[in-house]
Amino acid sequence: MLPLQRLYVAGLVVAAGVAGVGCRNPQPEPVDAAESATEVPVQLEIAGAGPGLAEDLVATWAPAWTATTGHRLSFRAVGNAAAVRQVQTREADFAIVDAPLSLIELDRYDLHQFPVALHALVPVVHLPGAPTAALHLDAPTLTAIYLGEITSWDDARIAALNPDLPLPATPVIAVHRADEAGTTWVLTDWLSKVSPVWRARLGRDRSVAWTTGVGVKEDAGVADLVARVPWAVGVVPQALADRRRLKRVVLVGVAGDELAATEATVAAAALATDWRAVAGFGVALTDASDPAAWPLSAAIFALVPRKVPDAARALTVLRFFASASQEPERTRSAHATPLPEPLLRLAQDSWSVLRSNGVPVWQDAKPK
Repeated sequence: MLPLQRLYVAGLVVAAGVAGVGCRNPQPEPVDAAESATEVPVQLEIAGAGPGLAEDLVATWAPAWTATTGHRLSFRAVGNAAAVRQVQTREADFAIVDAPLSLIELDRYDLHQFPVALHALVPVVHLPGAPTAALHLDAPTLTAIYLGEITSWDDARIAALNPDLPLPATPVIAVHRADEAGTTWVLTDWLSKVSPVWRARLGRDRSVAWTTGVGVKEDAGVADLVARVPWAVGVVPQALADRRRLKRVVLVGVAGDELAATEATVAAAALATDWRAVAGFGVALTDASDPAAWPLSAAIFALVPRKVPDAARALTVLRFFASASQEPERTRSAHATPLPEPLLRLAQDSWSVLRSNGVPVWQDAKPK
């Protein structure tokens, strides 16, 4: 991940090769919505913003799109809250967030939200001495750690799940985000579902009043602390855990089975979720009804203005996401999961609500 607020710009290759891209204007100019379905100026530059997780995806998607279309894309890793502000004030053409906005927020900012990829959060731990046996935890045990009810690694509840892993009477260091984060929203949503005590005391939000542990900024901060401090445990995006080669905790399901975060189990969570249940796709994928689903699955969302004066820019943004959806291997290379086909169709069908001067932006502009 690039440093906070560093500007990423996709390559500057100029080419024509997709439907609807012309070569007549070296400088982009606003065009009428009626023209936008068939023509977009060459070398148009669009801007996006979001957290580091989104930056990784954009950096994976953008180069091939730029090489094909000649358009450029800049992206700033500014976090969820700043990204929402930037798309609201039109400093950015789109934002990507790792927790959904509510319908109230979408209406307040006049934004449209749709999923663009899936990913998983995974518990990670630093067990010194490189033990061969993996640490096993279940939902009640992990909840008790974050509630401060389990404070030592030799607690009987942990020992019962790890009979072959001798653990000392050493304090548990529970690491969590200190700032607002989609990671916290997903984690606390899951904890609220599996624990009535958690739901009553802390609930679900992008930031909660943690009662124990060590808070740090950014997911990278959580990963760094777990990597450096023996006997620390935390929850981070799978992509970050993989890149930092952190030791994963094995989650134990209700039936006593070992759960794994894979493309199949994350997709299963998405397919078991009723995406129409909440307007604006503002659903949570955690603890899905499918027993094969990874319980800490989550969606990554794009935010775009519902009404825009420049149809060409809006259409270019949608074409960027349409292009990304046709490159599932690139999504996988960013340690994310492509949208299952039914969800992808639902997301792209939702673009019909977007308007420029009263005219639909998307119309029949889908790439061939």
